[in-house]
Order: sequence, then structure tokens, then C-alpha cells
Amino acid sequence: MLRALVGDGWSSGAPSFVIVPIGNLYRPEGYPANTPVGDHLGRVRSSVETDNWLPWCVVKPTESTAAAAAESYVASHPLDGGTMPFCPPSLLVAQFRMQQDSLEANDLRDLENWATRGAINAGFAVFQYLQQTVSHGLSPKPSYDRCEQLAP
Repeated sequence: MLRALVGDGWSSGAPSFVIVPIGNLYRPEGYPANTPVGDHLGRVRSSVETDNWLPWCVVKPTESTAAAAAESYVASHPLDGGTMPFCPPSLLVAQFRMQQDSLEANDLRDLENWATRGAINAGFAVFQYLQQTVSHGLSPKPSYDRCEQLAP
């Protein structure tokens, strides 16, 4: 899932960025190849890759004054690997937008499916941990606030 960040307050020189859960999440297949994209470490990569856990781009304002302020801000605030990437217009179409849940029968329910996959993955991780702990005789690690219980 690709996050399209919306900037607010470009003209102030200190915009804040938000992700609107319904409407600003896109499928990565809509991102053109060899187009810069942000990653989970705040760097800029040359394209969307599978090891990028949090791909993102910034939605460029459509109003001319705000767009000029956004371009100025991006140019003056470089990131590791380049400048803050603007979302390509070809991504910001309904075809690639993650669909919100609704009562409509033809709704794809992308966000619900994405959340369900995340819950299933979390469940598998817990199962694997418990299986290794119980079946293989491994001792559970102390919780993060019990360092004195760690063996030397």
C-alpha cells in the first residue's frame, strides 16, 4: 500500500503532512517504474520495491500559488537520496485508490482485506512464537522491563 501524503500550510514554509485513511492510500502497482518514491527510513528510492515497508509520495497541490510553495519547500529540504517525491498524476486515479468499506455490493473492500491480512500475519507470528516456546522447550524471553532476568 502506498501512502499519498497531503501537505497543509505550504505557504508558511512549515507544512504538516497527513494521510487520510479513506482516500489517500493507493495500490503500488499504480506507481510508474523508475519514479522516485519515499521509503520507511525517510530516504528516497528510485522506484517502488518490495523491501520498502512504507512507500510514500507527496500530493502536489493543484492551486498554482500552493504548487509553487510546495516546489520551493521540496527543493530546499532534501532527503537522503534526493528530494521529497511528488506523486505522479497517473497514480492519483480511482483505479489505483484503495477502496473504502461501504454497504455497496460492488465495493472491493480493499482496506478491510488489507487489515485482515495484517491481523492474520500477527496471529501467525504469535502461533510461531508459542509453538517454538512450548514444542521445542525454549524459554520465553523476559519482557522489555525485566532486564535483570536476562542470563549473562
